[in-house]
Amino acid sequence: DTPETRNLAGPDRLGESLEREEISSRVQAALQRIPPHYRQALTDRFVTGYSTRQVARRRRIPLGTVLSRVANGKRILRASLED
Repeated sequence: DTPETRNLAGPDRLGESLEREEISSRVQAALQRIPPHYRQALTDRFVTGYSTRQVARRRRIPLGTVLSRVANGKRILRASLED
């Protein structure tokens, strides 16, 4: 056994791994359906890991705009995942 196969040896771990993959696929698909400026803010903030200030500087937009886009993007993404 390799460490990789040992980690997936039990049915619980395999199920958890498959569930994580399914959730990741659903989130990626939902991200593609939301407006680009929200997707960009969410991706910069949560995937890339930039702070809201870093996103504002990087995108050259006001901090309040970033905060709004992140909050609205999360709301839209959540609603999309509930469908």
